[in-house]
Amino acid sequence: MEQITNYFTFMYRKWNKKISQEIFGPIMGEHFYQKWTKLTEIYNEYGAMAKFWDELSEGNRKILYDYITNKKN
Repeated sequence: MEQITNYFTFMYRKWNKKISQEIFGPIMGEHFYQKWTKLTEIYNEYGAMAKFWDELSEGNRKILYDYITNKKN
C-alpha cells in the first residue's frame, strides 16, 4: 500500500516535464511527459496516474519508483 501511496502522491504533487527528463533523460523524459499529458486529457489527472503506471514497462516502473523513494518526495 505504501508503494501505491508514494506513487500517487509523487505524481500529484511533483510530476512535471523537468522531473520526467531528470528521471528518464531528455528524449525519453519528453516522451513520457507527452504521454502523461495526453493521458490527463483523456482520463483526468487521477485516472491518468493508473493508466500511466500500467503503460510503463517493468524496468521503467522500477526507475520511476526508485527515484520516488530515493528522493523522499
